[in-house]
Amino acid sequence: MQYLAQIISKLIAYFIIYIMIGLMLEKAWHWEETVEQLARRLKHSTVAVLKIIFTKEKNRHIFDIALYEDIQEVIKGYQHNGFYLENQVGMKDNVPYYGIAFVPNETFEKDKLQEITNLVYLKFCDYMGVYDLTFHSYPGYHFFKGKIYILIYFSEFPEDEIPFKIRYQRLVARASNKNYGILRDTELDKELNLVD
Repeated sequence: MQYLAQIISKLIAYFIIYIMIGLMLEKAWHWEETVEQLARRLKHSTVAVLKIIFTKEKNRHIFDIALYEDIQEVIKGYQHNGFYLENQVGMKDNVPYYGIAFVPNETFEKDKLQEITNLVYLKFCDYMGVYDLTFHSYPGYHFFKGKIYILIYFSEFPEDEIPFKIRYQRLVARASNKNYGILRDTELDKELNLVD
């Protein structure tokens, strides 16, 4: 019993020392803030560190070169011969995406851009089927500095879902601009109460 009391007293002492040192460090970085604000910062930092330590790291899917090659075949008829197809995987507003960019061989109207985007998206969906992936996804496109960009946003993990929906709403709102577009997802439209 005495041993347990010693362990508890040591833990309490370590906790008090941690708080004191943590508050001093927070004060050194944010000297203009109140003690209450510093305590919130320390709490937020502590929770972030504990999450990193105790949660399992999630690895995102690594896209196979086959997807790039399949999309390259689709784009071949629309791409300028002197340029190559670019692809990129990244995050935009905390939403993962697979994207391509190419220099078009002519100026396309909105209907044609949507058709091209749909063809690329179909290849993406085929790829997902081959690898048995069940990401919720939607494609968007835009024209910038002489290139057409097609980005396919997806929600791979539960924590992607909220930013995924927010990004969708932003793209729908932006689609009225002639340089931007999105292929609408009727399920998402219903869920988010979006109407034209």
